[in-house]
Amino acid sequence: MNIFLTEILGLDLEFAQEEACKIEHAVSDKTIEKLYEFIDRPEKCPHGYKINLK
Repeated sequence: MNIFLTEILGLDLEFAQEEACKIEHAVSDKTIEKLYEFIDRPEKCPHGYKINLK
């Protein structure tokens, strides 16, 4: 979610982190998966941590 908010929408990382937390608790797993596909399934988040959707 952070990648979408920072790279696609251009939000700063700190604000994107806060927003991502809110969004991730408000949408379905299917929506998260579709966003992940939209941003070409990156391996790491903007903080450098491995992304694991499972």
